[in-house]
Amino acid sequence: PEGKISVYNENGFLIQKGNYHLGKEEGEWNFLSEDGQLKFIGSYHDGKEIGIWYEFKKGRKKVYKKY
Repeated sequence: PEGKISVYNENGFLIQKGNYHLGKEEGEWNFLSEDGQLKFIGSYHDGKEIGIWYEFKKGRKKVYKKY
């Protein structure tokens, strides 16, 4: 894949959105729960996780991992 991508589950709900460049994840990606709530935000470069990833629980943001 190349460019912006949105991934939907079998029920048609958006569960991921992000970008691909040269077939690898690139830039910010959002991961959502089955009910559409934001679960994680993180970034990729050349298909590898980079920077600080955030997890969201009950609307609150916390640092999940640092790469």
